[in-house]
Amino acid sequence: MNPIKKAISVVGSTQKEFAERLGVSAPFISQIASGLRRVPAELCQDIEDMTGGEVTCQELRPDVFRASKAA
Repeated sequence: MNPIKKAISVVGSTQKEFAERLGVSAPFISQIASGLRRVPAELCQDIEDMTGGEVTCQELRPDVFRASKAA
């Protein structure tokens, strides 16, 4: 399951409700869910917070948020 679909499932909402909580349009979330667009980096922390950390910024945008390396 892609991370945005996982986030929607974890939150237990529809794409429309999820979009409203993020302050974006439902078609925008649909485009992200279908892979046409990427999750904007500025929304990643909000999504991570909404999911209680079950979907992380790194999962949503691994190109921006890299895993921390253990020392």
